[in-house]
Amino acid sequence: MILTVHGLYAQIAQYVVSRYSDDLREWDLLDEFEETVGSLTVAWPLDGRWDEWRYETADASGDIRMKWQDDPNLWELTGYNGIITMRTTFKNDFSEWRITTDQSSYTWRTKYRSQPANLWELRNSREGVFQMEASYRGDPRDWLISDEMDESVPEDLKLACLFLAIYHSLP
Repeated sequence: MILTVHGLYAQIAQYVVSRYSDDLREWDLLDEFEETVGSLTVAWPLDGRWDEWRYETADASGDIRMKWQDDPNLWELTGYNGIITMRTTFKNDFSEWRITTDQSSYTWRTKYRSQPANLWELRNSREGVFQMEASYRGDPRDWLISDEMDESVPEDLKLACLFLAIYHSLP
């Protein structure tokens, strides 16, 4: 597994695709050569629970879990760089999230308020842009990633964004 570098940007993946066309519990992160560079999977697939996930790349691994079983407005990613909190900006509005690391806070939102959300974006004037767009409108199985964030932005933050886009596009 490799972390591709383009200029001053460290892109975690070029694409994220569901491993199986009829099962959205397992995802692969692919580079520009469509080689697998990471994964995102439901932690307990046989239990039918979608509230805990695991991710793995060449440089990071960790867990993403709903903080409270009955509140999908708050998630935590526990990884190499510590804990990242993902909270909806407005209760039960899953189109905009406040993602907080121990050093910074970011806003991850759908570019257009359509459902299902096909385009997500994180913009920061100092650190760049991170976007995810569904390859096919209304089909959550394949995503394109445009990562022009500064290389100092933690990979775990990008994985939090990636998770939220996928999770909130599922039927």
